[in-house]
Amino acid sequence: MTVRKVTLKVAALLATALSAGAVVTTITSAPAQAGGTSRTTYGCYARWWDTAFAGYCSPSTRNQSVQLHANCSLEPDYQGPWIGASKGEYLEPFDSDDCTFPVDGASIGYN
Repeated sequence: MTVRKVTLKVAALLATALSAGAVVTTITSAPAQAGGTSRTTYGCYARWWDTAFAGYCSPSTRNQSVQLHANCSLEPDYQGPWIGASKGEYLEPFDSDDCTFPVDGASIGYN
């Protein structure tokens, strides 16, 4: 969902509330995260930006399974599928997705 669609939905909800007699004193939203990178473990790490996130192995330093996790604001968190990574394999990215609202952080699960 794009920012424009979210903005239009918020505007429609606000208009409905005001027409029903609601009083709105302040509207705030969580500040967008600038993004970041998780620590690298066994050659793999997660990166996130405003609403997008991805998992990378550059390269994997062992045979393993990796899983991307993201903490999405105001919606369920993301937990991707387990992906096999062979020692020496570059997976750039091995998984990625978007949240509707800002990402608060991302990490990699190892197995």
